[in-house]
Amino acid sequence: MFTPEWMGDTLPPIPANEKGRLEALSKYESLVDDPKKEEEYDRLAELAGQFCDVPIAFINLIGEDKEFKKACYGFEGQTTARTDSFCQYTIMQDEIFEVKDSLKSDLFKNNPNVLTGLKLRYYAGVPLTSPGGYNIGSLCLIDTKPNSLTNPQRKALMTLSDEIITRMELGYVKTQLEKNNAEKDELIRIVSHDMRNPLTGILGFSEFLKQEIENVEHQEMLESIEKAGESMLNIVNVLLNSEYIRNEAFILNLKEVDLAAITKDVVHLHEPYLRIKHLNLDLQIDEPLICKMDKEKWKQIVGNLLSNSIKFTPEGGTIKLYVKKLNMERPMIELTVQDSGIGIPEDKLKDLFTGKDSIRREGTSGEASTGLGMFIIKKYLNLLKGMMNVESKPGKGTQFKIKFPV
Repeated sequence: MFTPEWMGDTLPPIPANEKGRLEALSKYESLVDDPKKEEEYDRLAELAGQFCDVPIAFINLIGEDKEFKKACYGFEGQTTARTDSFCQYTIMQDEIFEVKDSLKSDLFKNNPNVLTGLKLRYYAGVPLTSPGGYNIGSLCLIDTKPNSLTNPQRKALMTLSDEIITRMELGYVKTQLEKNNAEKDELIRIVSHDMRNPLTGILGFSEFLKQEIENVEHQEMLESIEKAGESMLNIVNVLLNSEYIRNEAFILNLKEVDLAAITKDVVHLHEPYLRIKHLNLDLQIDEPLICKMDKEKWKQIVGNLLSNSIKFTPEGGTIKLYVKKLNMERPMIELTVQDSGIGIPEDKLKDLFTGKDSIRREGTSGEASTGLGMFIIKKYLNLLKGMMNVESKPGKGTQFKIKFPV
């Protein structure tokens, strides 16, 4: 850490629990970026300054090498070097740290905040102590002339410091609750979306069998299956239309699997709609294809890509689905799904992986689309450290090429 000239050979003070202290601070704020400005904290700084009759008050957070301004009163402070701050000394103790006249202090008389800028003559700081006992920053008062605190002012400062920490803790709890709710919302949306593929398979098989079976009793059974499937699909669509919030809270479950067998299972599920739309499928898969992969995420990636190709390819078109292992410096699995469909308009291509409602459109036979499938694929790709290349020409077709390290 840089030592400023004004401190000479004196090292900046570092708390014995510095690592834990920084971890505690990171709960509330970034250790890199400036804190989020909130009026409620500015009001608390103003209250401290007015009650103690000083022109300037700050709420400062002490990072690894910077002092961040959470709130300002009387002076628009900026992020400064920790080594130039008075508050670095405040966090070294549990009581109020007071410098009644900086020009009479050998430690501070040459401090840049004394000589320029603030022209600081008086300083008082009370540590902001987290529930875990870490001093993450300070509520500090500044005057341009010598000063001192009265006992009532000291008590008021201690009370205000507790109030600041209470509000920061409540803000943290609120953020965690919002994050948890976001995770639940997204999980509902993704599980609901992923249920559409097996439901699509059920409805597709029932539709196909109705065309093949003449037995009246069996026809009635198929109609019951179809109604039950449609009812479930309606529920899924309601869930898919609920408020959608994004987060990064999904994890991988990597196990050694045979991707060839799993891919064939996914293709089999989509066979009814391939037949109904009279689509040709060119399927080429390296066998066996043993590697570590999250089985369910692979099924959803393949299923969503294949489902989209079926949806946006007119009757009689062709879909190619290739899976192969690339023997490179680091082995890769390459998945290619290519169709001769209607392609993706350029204005929708840029938002393809955002999950925005604007990318929704009907398939070539009026099939519904939520626009969520590509967003899910992108999220899973990020988890798997995969790469995707998309090439599409309206009226000519689309190709998705995905690579995963294994």
